[in-house]
Amino acid sequence: MIKGLFSFLIISASFFLISCGTGQTAIRIGPVKAVLPDNTLPQDDPEPIPPKSFLILFPGTFHSEDLPVLDSSDWTGLFIKNGKAKIENIELIYNSVHDPILDEESEKTAIKLDSEPQDALFLMDGLSTGDVPLIAKNLGSIFPEKDHTFEYYGRKYTLKATAKNVGEDGDFNQLRDYQLLLTTVVNAEERTQVLAATYQFDDAEMSILFIGDLDRDGWPDLIVNTSPKYSYSTVTLFLSGASEGKDLVKPVASFRATGC
Repeated sequence: MIKGLFSFLIISASFFLISCGTGQTAIRIGPVKAVLPDNTLPQDDPEPIPPKSFLILFPGTFHSEDLPVLDSSDWTGLFIKNGKAKIENIELIYNSVHDPILDEESEKTAIKLDSEPQDALFLMDGLSTGDVPLIAKNLGSIFPEKDHTFEYYGRKYTLKATAKNVGEDGDFNQLRDYQLLLTTVVNAEERTQVLAATYQFDDAEMSILFIGDLDRDGWPDLIVNTSPKYSYSTVTLFLSGASEGKDLVKPVASFRATGC
């Protein structure tokens, strides 16, 4: 049951651009090159899931303009309990509350989102309920020369970043032409996909929020905050089952929440 109607931006293309101030982010596909085969691993690409619409949000309080009308009634929540992840059916709950940035003293134009049961990390539509293989959560940011490697179904994956460092301290605000990449080997090919990119950061860092098999096809999926700017977050859902061609994942839904 839904206690309100909203709609959110669904991203189903393999390329999109978001800008705010001096920061900008884009999603595109990276290069592919051949390497030696690994015969110990399955050599097939993931089976594609039928075309469908996906939504993703998260509990919190948001400006009303961040939450336009939506027509979904099949909300689920991603929960992590005792180190295990699970997608469960939820009831989406919302209430009007005071927006300290935009409202007059007596106004209540902000929306507080929650769910029943509570404590869902993310609120989603389009994914089936059940146990979810958990690989990592709240992994944080990926800096150049500080890769993160993980394994799933015996296959090794690497999250890495490339960028130009124009400062001396090496933090994100000093980087230019940043790219966040995911790479692995499939059918004797090293596949490298650019998940998100930005020319520069503005007091923010892209961060890996969740890695796991959300669509349970034997290939990892990701939830990433792809925002390069402090004033908003952009939670983007990447699914392997929706990928096309030699892509590893595809961005299928995104929720942008402004903070100022």
